[in-house]
Amino acid sequence: GQYEAASKLIANNTRKIIGSEAKKLIVSCPICYKVFKEDYELGNVEVVFHAEYISNLIRKQIITLKKGSDRIIYHDPCELGRGMGMFEPPREVLRATGRIISIKNEKQMAHCCGGSLGNLKISQPERSQLRNQAVEDYLQYRPDVLATACPMCKKTWMF
Repeated sequence: GQYEAASKLIANNTRKIIGSEAKKLIVSCPICYKVFKEDYELGNVEVVFHAEYISNLIRKQIITLKKGSDRIIYHDPCELGRGMGMFEPPREVLRATGRIISIKNEKQMAHCCGGSLGNLKISQPERSQLRNQAVEDYLQYRPDVLATACPMCKKTWMF
């Protein structure tokens, strides 16, 4: 709701990013990725989500990861998945390290973690209920690893 402050911040950040002469801006937060892609005009600076970047390094064999036997559930963050349509790059990275378990509530049907900054209108008890529902659903698949590409989701599940 603070549109004037946000506009000033975007203008300042834009000047700094373009002034840095960087060719690529790599972000690790789905909300930041969405904002930089949709609200910024960075000219020739390419905005890349970290999972895209890492996946590309794996595909080009610039890096190799040790593949284990872990059963991994990947939680699609709301802003990255439904918001930006990005589902595969994080899975590509995880497939290089273990086995992805396909589940009912993934991709477009993924649970909300309850901690998104994109929805501040729900109460803390409602947020906890969303978190608990998601975790309960994921744990019934008995994964070795529950992974996500969002620091807010990770923070929400640290209970």
